Amino acid sequence: MGRRQPEVPYCGFFDLVGIKDLARHDTRAYYETLKSFQNTIWDKSIRLKPEKGEGIWFFSDCMFFQCANLKNIVDFIREVRKDCFTGGYYFKGSIMPGTITPVRAFQNPMMDQSAKAQKLRKKVLWGFYFGESAVDLFSGHEKLKGIGITVLGESGAKHKPRREPDHQEILASGFVPNAGHSLISDYYDIKYSDSEIRSIDLDVLLKRFLKAKATSKKLGRYYLTILMTWIRSIDIDDIDQQHVNTSNLLSLILGSEYESLFGDVAGYEFILLTLLGKVYEVEFPDTHLKQMVREAFHKRKKLHNLVEKTPGIIMKRNVKSRILDDLGREAITAVSIRSEIRIKISSHANKGLTKIEILEALRKDRTPSPDGKRWTKAKLERYCRKNHISLDD
Repeated sequence: MGRRQPEVPYCGFFDLVGIKDLARHDTRAYYETLKSFQNTIWDKSIRLKPEKGEGIWFFSDCMFFQCANLKNIVDFIREVRKDCFTGGYYFKGSIMPGTITPVRAFQNPMMDQSAKAQKLRKKVLWGFYFGESAVDLFSGHEKLKGIGITVLGESGAKHKPRREPDHQEILASGFVPNAGHSLISDYYDIKYSDSEIRSIDLDVLLKRFLKAKATSKKLGRYYLTILMTWIRSIDIDDIDQQHVNTSNLLSLILGSEYESLFGDVAGYEFILLTLLGKVYEVEFPDTHLKQMVREAFHKRKKLHNLVEKTPGIIMKRNVKSRILDDLGREAITAVSIRSEIRIKISSHANKGLTKIEILEALRKDRTPSPDGKRWTKAKLERYCRKNHISLDD
């Protein structure tokens, strides 16, 4: 038997989102949030099961950590994230292969190391110096303009998916890099577990989003990433068994409030596009959910040109092809229906039928109106004026 390969050490950094605004406007809530976050770190720290030289270093609302076992890191992050979801506060951060090589502040090798000075510093100086990996971690954290954990490759490079079981818990998601443009960048995050999804209070999440958006559209866009990662974490094949939280999220995205809630935040379109890509990933027969998502997409013409602009790791090429093929078929069908409506009304008018008689004939034949709803006299008159069809009273 071959020797087992040593595990690759991982390190990470994350901090709370929106905490500075909380400190300015509600000091009591700021203190309670910090206390809750720090208590969570204390409580969940045993999930890392650290060996010598591994562990957690945290101060205020931010934290560095390192551990040689990726599974333990995933478990730790999920437990912390679950508590944050439950408490209605959120964080962003980064993880990558490597070590942060912490050194106690009083042991700085570049400075005076005389015994007397060291003895004094050991009593008054608290903190740590970290290696270059800490810079790469912080850089990755800063580039992520969303609430999530960006999984990086070595030295902060882009993560490359691998087949090992631990890496199956990593998925592609997206964030809006520029608050002035409706485009997204892709990144890799840690998939939400079922228990995490159950812990999300959607009402609280929306309240936090609206409050953040009112403060700054730049901060508001951070919350779009939570929704995209949530959608990407759903098991579509088992959608009927999903928690009520997911059902409420889907109802929100497909409902009439979608635009009014998110429409003034750059990149909001990609929430629905992420869901669209998810339901098209598997070529199964049409389901009720797929039909609803497709209908919502077809109605929002602004989204049609954004399919090709969706990053390939979020919506693969074959998925885009299926979506655009469906859109083409729908367009052909729509043209055919419009032509059929015009021919029928023109034929009835040429026969000398009155408006009321034409209405009765259209309803009897179940001919759809242009908006798919019931024909009315006013709607018939508008249609005929637009298409230059003369009607008798």
